[in-house]
Amino acid sequence: MKKISLFTAILAVPSILLMAGTAIAEIRPGSWTLTPTVGGYTFEGNQNLETGPLFGLKAGYEWTEQVGVEGFLMSVPTTLKEPENQGVDLFHGRGEILYYLTPKSRLVPYLAGGLGLTKTIYPPGYKYRYTRRIAVDAGAGLKYGLSPLLALRADLRYLLLFGAHGQLENNIEYTAGLVFTFGGKP
Repeated sequence: MKKISLFTAILAVPSILLMAGTAIAEIRPGSWTLTPTVGGYTFEGNQNLETGPLFGLKAGYEWTEQVGVEGFLMSVPTTLKEPENQGVDLFHGRGEILYYLTPKSRLVPYLAGGLGLTKTIYPPGYKYRYTRRIAVDAGAGLKYGLSPLLALRADLRYLLLFGAHGQLENNIEYTAGLVFTFGGKP
């Protein structure tokens, strides 16, 4: 009986969120968003790092129907390619501007660009202990509205990193998340 009650409760929460409003999901000026995010991060080949999982949190503000701003904090646990199986941690924070192409529809494609800082921590004994870099990013994404307060999201970003021992590095980030929207004009 407890299993049935737990299963019913697990199904009830998303159902209530999906029925929270009857209007089509769209970009709401003046609203705030919070997006837990998961995905992957692929390093340029000469960085000696394996592709790793990405875990992050995005917080945004919808300035107008077509323009939003967003902050993103993420962590990427990874390993060195050689010597093998030595753990490396990448931490990244950035701000972005989002430009929505069809802000009044359920499926909203958008373009994004931003600036951030990356810190990579290497294992003891590696040729350097950590690196700090400035990162510039550009990319695109899609939001699919489930309700006025909830949406699914997928993003792809190209990152250009400066300053790691005089090197210029190119990385790719791909994420998916669940967008929670608060406030704004209905």
